[in-house]
Order: sequence, then C-alpha cells, then structure tokens
Amino acid sequence: MSAASRWRTKRVSLKEFEDSDAGFYLELCSSLDVGRRFRFGGVSISPPARASAIWDGVLCHLVAVGIDSRRRLGVVSLTSADLRNATAYLSAISDQDVLGSGLMVEAVALGMHYAFETWPWRKIYMEVPEYNLDAFRSGLDRFFVREGTLRQHVYLDATYWDVHVLAISRELWMARGVPSLERLGVAGRSGRAGQAPGSDTSG
Repeated sequence: MSAASRWRTKRVSLKEFEDSDAGFYLELCSSLDVGRRFRFGGVSISPPARASAIWDGVLCHLVAVGIDSRRRLGVVSLTSADLRNATAYLSAISDQDVLGSGLMVEAVALGMHYAFETWPWRKIYMEVPEYNLDAFRSGLDRFFVREGTLRQHVYLDATYWDVHVLAISRELWMARGVPSLERLGVAGRSGRAGQAPGSDTSG
C-alpha cells in the first residue's frame, strides 16, 4: 500500500500547508459564518499580524482536500506543543458548506493519525465548544475522553457556552483510532511512519 494512502480516506486527503494556502486559512478564520465560531472569534486580522496569526503557537497545519472535488475543505492544526510532557492540541476549521458532512471529522482523524505517527505524543487534546460538540459526540468515550469542562467559557450568539476538553491517548488511538481508519482505507503501522503529507508517494 502506498505511503500516500496513509493520509487519505476515500473522501478526504491531507496535504502540507503552503504559502498559497495562507489566504484560504485567513479567510476561514475571519469569515462571518465560520470564523466567529473558531479560533479568532470574529476578530479581524490586520495585515501586519497575519503571519503571526497563522503560525504563533502552531507546530503544523495540514490542509484537507476533497478527493472528488479536489478543492480545499479546511485546515487541521497541531498547536501548543508541550515537549516536556509530550502533549499537544489539535484543532480544525472548515468551509461553512462542509459542516455536517463528516468530511472534516475524517480530516481530524487523519490529522490525529499524522500527529501520533510523526511525534511521540502521549496525549492530544481538543477544546470543543458546546455548539461544535455534535460533530464529535459519536466519538466520546470511544475515541475521546472528556477530561474537563470550562463552564460558560465562550460567548457566541448572546449565550455563554461550555468548552469541553477532550483527550485521546496514544494507547487509545492505537487500539481504536487506527483500526477505524484502516476500515476507511488508510494504511496502518505497516506504512512508512513520519512521511509528510504531499511528499514522495512512490513505493
């Protein structure tokens, strides 16, 4: 099985974040529909601050691309790396019309796979506001453990929402996450670990 299949399902693939993807990412982050629900919470990003907005605290960005449409769907990010304690955070943002399709759920799973295969993380966290939790609810207790809740932590649509801290350990990912991805056609540990999305796919 080719190395490329390790970073793609039948519907979604991941590619490396390039300079040409910066505008797409910033547009998502500042859009009136999607941006206010995610990282910047509706704040406009000034031109001088754009580079730092993209990269501050970020270990890597991965761009999700639709297999059939060949268009960019969103961006999966690995942030807040704690090398001493071997933990990091994973987040994602997508186009409005992708929400509810399950495509970014697959992209997040691929991003998790890439993170655990590339670095020796013990655990990866996600902070999920209550209004975004439905996308991950089916994975609660199966893939993710809810390790805490920040009560009324985020303001949106005239409401203060809880933020749930979800975590997945390396052991849980290997036991349940990898087999689930293999059922979607993604190679398991027999592939070449650590090869970046978009790099040489021969073999």
